[in-house]
Amino acid sequence: MIFDVRTLVVVTLPASVLALMSKHIGGTLRAEDVFGRIGGEESGVILPSIDHVRALEIAERIRGLVAALPVGAAYPLEHISVSIGVASTDADGSDWDSLCRVADQRLFDVKGAGRNQVHGRS
Repeated sequence: MIFDVRTLVVVTLPASVLALMSKHIGGTLRAEDVFGRIGGEESGVILPSIDHVRALEIAERIRGLVAALPVGAAYPLEHISVSIGVASTDADGSDWDSLCRVADQRLFDVKGAGRNQVHGRS
């Protein structure tokens, strides 16, 4: 059980670049933040005790960080981009299921709007 979860950021990320991103995301996250795979190409970041505005700033930093990743011959991509949906307890509900549902819907909305964006409001 997770207590004091304030924000969930859902990121679409190809499996082939998860390890690459993990190496570079450390400077963006605090020791108490949790980054990991949710399933398929989706990864998530749990940001305890972070309000919605700050979570949007962190999500945008992550989006920019991923766009600047050094993609080499090991990855069959010219560049990497992510779509990010952000939900938080101060804006979207207090239970885990609500946060996941809202973040996932926002992620879906970003994908439909052209990708490589952060979405944090309906």
